[in-house]
Amino acid sequence: MFELHRVVIHEVRKKAQENLTVLDLSATLAPQNLEIMEQLVESINTVYSASPSIKNTHFNPNADTEFSTWLKRYLQEVSDVSFYNFSVEAMQALKVLMEAELLATGGFYCFADYTDFGRRCVVVVLLRRKGGFNFVKVGNTFTASGAESLNFDKIATGFRLNVGIYEDDADARNSIALITSQQDQLSSYFKRWVSVAEIISNTMNTRKLVDLVKQLPMPVDENGANQFPSEDAFRKACYYYVEQSPQKRVSLMDMGAHFYGEERRETLLEIAEQQNIIIDNEFKRDKTAWQRVISIRASIPGLQLVLDHDKMNDGLVRLQGDQIVIHSPDLVQQIRNQRNGQ
Repeated sequence: MFELHRVVIHEVRKKAQENLTVLDLSATLAPQNLEIMEQLVESINTVYSASPSIKNTHFNPNADTEFSTWLKRYLQEVSDVSFYNFSVEAMQALKVLMEAELLATGGFYCFADYTDFGRRCVVVVLLRRKGGFNFVKVGNTFTASGAESLNFDKIATGFRLNVGIYEDDADARNSIALITSQQDQLSSYFKRWVSVAEIISNTMNTRKLVDLVKQLPMPVDENGANQFPSEDAFRKACYYYVEQSPQKRVSLMDMGAHFYGEERRETLLEIAEQQNIIIDNEFKRDKTAWQRVISIRASIPGLQLVLDHDKMNDGLVRLQGDQIVIHSPDLVQQIRNQRNGQ
């Protein structure tokens, strides 16, 4: 069940290659009982959750900017006044940042506090005018207008705080999800504005993907039969799927659709959430880290071992106490040949 608590919209007017930045602020919060405002925020939540470019992070430990300071104050007071003050103070700080960015352009900033099926979130998103979708001022307060539905193309950049995770000191998960568009020049200073730490690296995302693949259920066909003869075969299929993807980029939703069908394309995201695996939906795989999904690498001074997982399972290699036993006449012959200079 979706419930909107508070929402307010402000506008920034600025053209690229100009420093002049003008704020047009709403005088009050928008009435949350307006159907169009509830539809707007619910649509933002839906689009946000399905965005392929979400990056998970958390507040910078030393965050003391206007945005983070006033947001934390709002979360303590939880009032209309403190929410409005948070939005205004944050916009004033944004104006200063934008004046220093020649390529930055304006748009509408929507601040909202809502609960979606028990999960409370605070979002701040930059929305662009697109087609019949727009905002108008009614009594000095912006409201949404136009019947056109919201889609990702209209969300240029976004910040979403999972309040429950943020306020639970025992929960180690990242509480902030960012939508960052590489095509939007605002992204770099948007992250400074909202006081977030660095986003997850490709290496860390790849390591988490290895952990995630180990938790995935075996895909089955329409008759319920396993599509792969073994877990090792399935992991190899996952490995080669990523290796054959354009630019070696991973999309968890596309990967889910490939192995589980279009209707279950969110399978990997759902299992990651269930297993508390913090991973972005899209990233570029790290070659060395990704090898771990199909192979084991171990070394001591003077000795390196790279071993496919399936070789452990078919009896070629066995761990026996504190010994490694390898049953391979071919490997023995190769070693003998090289020692004899052949």
